[in-house]
Amino acid sequence: MIMKKIHMTKLLISAWMLMFGIAVQAQVYTEFNMTGKKPAGVQCTQSGMDLNKMDKHQYGYMTVYTPKQEFKAPKKAEPGEVTLTFNLVYDSEEFIQPTFGVSIINENYNKRAMWMGEDIVTATVPPGTYDFAVCFQSMEKHDLYWVIREQVEVTEDATFTFSAEEATNHISFVNYGPDGNVLKHDLLGGYDEETWEPIILEEGNVEVTNIDCSVYLKGVGSFGTWSGMIMGPWPEELRTVPYYEYYVNDVSDRYVFTQSRTCSNGPELWYLSYFSTDDVHVGVLENNPEDYVLCQDNYLFSPHGQGELGYGAGVAIYTFENGLDTGYGGVSVGEEKTAKQGDTYSIEVYNGIPFEDPSYEGLNLLVGNQFIDGYLLIFYDEWSGLEFYDISGQTRMTPYAIQDGQRVFHNIGHFDSFGAPSGKTGALTENGRFRHQVLPAPEAFTYPAEECLGTIGDNCPINTVNVLSYYNEYEGDVMSFGNNYVGRYGESRLCDDAEVTQTVKFNGEEIEDPDNWSRDGKGTWEFTVTNSNIVVDGLQGENKTIVYFDETNEEGTCPGIEMMHFRNEASITDRFATAAEGTLEFMGGAFKYNFYPEFWDGVFECQPMDVMVEYSPYGEENWQELVIEEVPELFQMPGWGYFYRASLADVTGKATQGWFDLRFKLHDDAGNWQEQVVSPAFRIDDLISTAVEEVPAATAVREVARYSVDGRQLSAPQPGLNIIMMSDGTSRKVWVK
Repeated sequence: MIMKKIHMTKLLISAWMLMFGIAVQAQVYTEFNMTGKKPAGVQCTQSGMDLNKMDKHQYGYMTVYTPKQEFKAPKKAEPGEVTLTFNLVYDSEEFIQPTFGVSIINENYNKRAMWMGEDIVTATVPPGTYDFAVCFQSMEKHDLYWVIREQVEVTEDATFTFSAEEATNHISFVNYGPDGNVLKHDLLGGYDEETWEPIILEEGNVEVTNIDCSVYLKGVGSFGTWSGMIMGPWPEELRTVPYYEYYVNDVSDRYVFTQSRTCSNGPELWYLSYFSTDDVHVGVLENNPEDYVLCQDNYLFSPHGQGELGYGAGVAIYTFENGLDTGYGGVSVGEEKTAKQGDTYSIEVYNGIPFEDPSYEGLNLLVGNQFIDGYLLIFYDEWSGLEFYDISGQTRMTPYAIQDGQRVFHNIGHFDSFGAPSGKTGALTENGRFRHQVLPAPEAFTYPAEECLGTIGDNCPINTVNVLSYYNEYEGDVMSFGNNYVGRYGESRLCDDAEVTQTVKFNGEEIEDPDNWSRDGKGTWEFTVTNSNIVVDGLQGENKTIVYFDETNEEGTCPGIEMMHFRNEASITDRFATAAEGTLEFMGGAFKYNFYPEFWDGVFECQPMDVMVEYSPYGEENWQELVIEEVPELFQMPGWGYFYRASLADVTGKATQGWFDLRFKLHDDAGNWQEQVVSPAFRIDDLISTAVEEVPAATAVREVARYSVDGRQLSAPQPGLNIIMMSDGTSRKVWVK
């Protein structure tokens, strides 16, 4: 056999996972590195889990990160509670430490009796009927051994024993690619003695595999999650060994065991598969190669991404139970390359995760492609030789599902940097729990991918502002303001977060540090936020949002917009041949935040608001009103509020490259208001301005002053956005390279 020696492409890898049940869920991250102590050129990050703050456990080539444990004396039972003792039995040479102890769960209760360095775990609970679950993880094959006791009635102090040997029902997985071949890593044949580069005996078809494992109790949600990542080549003795398989004791069909596998062969090519048990928790689970659907997206780098350390792409998987958000996880891979202005990036995702139930009952999964603008070095791991990175800027695509072999977007609002819903979808369930009611997405914002025209990033986003005013006993009166930028196709533009500038006024006085403010008592607030991390069709873009909020009025709300797009009869697009083709659609309302201290989260209610929408030729501020109509039957809460529509047929005038700006003026009954300018917003080809006639020298307009975006006067052009004041009183925005 001829040995092939290669040097692996240097990658930047990011992974995250978080699940929701009725309490914060256990998270374990496992990394497999076959390169010993020498760097192999592969780089990894765990975004969403701060590895510096986690306990690290080394088991040969396997590194396990778990939340740090605080070893303290067991809590004494309160009056009316009982004490439970759990004996955990396992071979310490075969299994790693059961760090997460025992899950104690029912429909209204979720508690974890933590492992504190001993294999006897205690917990105090009210009398009742509970399920108990323990997961043991093997060292050699990294398999998960689940031991579960169902519907145990607890009336007094009791002791229970859980042994890894009870988990005898074997669930294995076979993961095929679109061509019907099993997805596998390169075969490692050792290392070059001089360069320490890996020697590859046989090429595989993936470089990175991210595995997300979950167990669900129907009606409750997930309560245990494990995430593992495999990087680079594997030696012959381990390459064909199954990893992350399940062993389960006899359990009922109340339980569902799932696993998703996200494989990458470089940042631009991905394979997604999903496995789930039905009523029988034993046997071999195989994905069907015919389920794969190719999903392609193109992305225009934002100015933030130009000149950064690296860029890349990835995917996120969102899990829902009866339309309620139960968790998300994902991975991204990047390269040490530098983007420049005008560069685009493409991703191909072979999605083999079909949408199970269009009625949104049971478990369903959505997938969101993502693009990375840049990375930041976090720390270097000496044992593995890996550099850990975090993402400095990213854009999360609108989640989509594969329905009847077709890619369908479900625009469910914006997400935070870890992938969690950050909109106004919080809700209280029938049994008194807090979850995000995310599905179904608004009817008008659910559409096949083939209807989406244009490149992601080549549009000016809206700002779906969150203003939270509430009281809790730990912090007192809380006032919070947050920006969330959402693009034309529902993409969350987290890349904008680091580039915004803002001013804050409290009771009419400007606060010196707008990013770190406090106040003495309640008052009135005015936030002015400018986002210039935008280039559209080669034009400098900008979103400027001004919000006024009076927190002294306890019945006050904050008006805002949550979604916006343009469309013609067949497509979602912001570019039209004629004005008559275009329609504006958006959702919003006057939102009031109600805080629930027991969940440390809140639910929004939505009230009517007064709405005015105006347009102007790009950069001219010559505003004309658009006629809008509300469509009452499309109102939807939790989430998005009232639905509005406006035809562009009456748009007149000429504009630079045919582009027009949009301005929203929103008011509520309490006197709170928002003004938001989206520039540029839409293009009409037959309204492109013609060449300007030559102006006589005596009356020629000239530059009289130049400013930066933060208001500093400039003596000469500087790179970035320059604001130029002209002798006729007008202003221009110019992007200087």
